[in-house]
Amino acid sequence: MNYLRQKISASAIAVLSTCGLILAPMPVFADDSTPSSTPSDGSYTTTDSGDGTYSIPMLNTDVPDISVIRVSKDDPNNKDGRDVYYMVSTTMELSPGSPIMKSYDLVNWWIVTYGEGEWAPSLRYHNGRFYVLFNTNNLNGAYIYYTDDIENGPWTKIALNRGFHDPSLYFDEQGSPWIISGVNQYRLSDDLTTVVESHENIISAE
Repeated sequence: MNYLRQKISASAIAVLSTCGLILAPMPVFADDSTPSSTPSDGSYTTTDSGDGTYSIPMLNTDVPDISVIRVSKDDPNNKDGRDVYYMVSTTMELSPGSPIMKSYDLVNWWIVTYGEGEWAPSLRYHNGRFYVLFNTNNLNGAYIYYTDDIENGPWTKIALNRGFHDPSLYFDEQGSPWIISGVNQYRLSDDLTTVVESHENIISAE
């Protein structure tokens, strides 16, 4: 494997660090739950070499600003019976959908559903529910969509009625929802509809 294939891309690092995995070569084998051939509609991407190895970078496709979650095989809401990963990415202004991609091994990915067009989505899983937070440039700011079934929906929409640049959604140890946007932090109401607490410039260069 030459130097270029050994060089880890920023996207691969983000995927593995988000999921709490160690960057190390590992065997990857397709199974009956992974598409056996590449669909012509571009909904499937893989760097699986077919011999138990994969190439680097791991994501051989244009998926900027990715956000990845892992649903453990031990989670009572996991219908797959093993660890499963979901990923979202920016679609920018030229694509009318927000792809949600699925993988069992972080190498073979396929699209399972779409939402609205968006920028810099943040995908989270909390207490059996999936959330996607994203910003829009021409549709009155940021939105949160949530569902109990990420592959089949339905999705419920919450309009935040303000913008959050490249936002990240998280839930603290007490279950309270927060948004990180730039160097600012915002706590949301329990129903995720309103900003109830703001902390400006929580990160400084000093």
